[in-house]
Amino acid sequence: MAITYVNNIHDYIVEPLEDLLEAEFTEDIGFGEHIGIEIIPNGDELVELRGCGQIRDYSVSIIYSYNAGVEYQRDEQYQHLSNIGERIKRLIWNNTDGSNWFDGKVDSIEYEQDEEDRELFRATLEYAFSREEVI
Repeated sequence: MAITYVNNIHDYIVEPLEDLLEAEFTEDIGFGEHIGIEIIPNGDELVELRGCGQIRDYSVSIIYSYNAGVEYQRDEQYQHLSNIGERIKRLIWNNTDGSNWFDGKVDSIEYEQDEEDRELFRATLEYAFSREEVI
């Protein structure tokens, strides 16, 4: 007999996150893109077992990349990256209502310029989301 299950990280974290970001930003959202926004699920961790379910923490990377089209200009590139990072942090905080996840929080943001392509800039946001699952 086959089991039934729900792909929680996809259905309740990644897809709703994609929908939020697509509604907020004009940049393309996808997997494996070099320009735009990528959502990469990194894993999940059991937090607590309950009689009818469990609470899990899911970790996700959101990577925003853009090609500045010009050589390095610290003020412009890093202000743009930090604006995007702050906007995504606020967007996720405003949508942490328990319908898909609760406790959506940023663990870290790294801003960088690509070593090989000096016109490519990136903000990598590491997020953690909690979800209660009924089994």
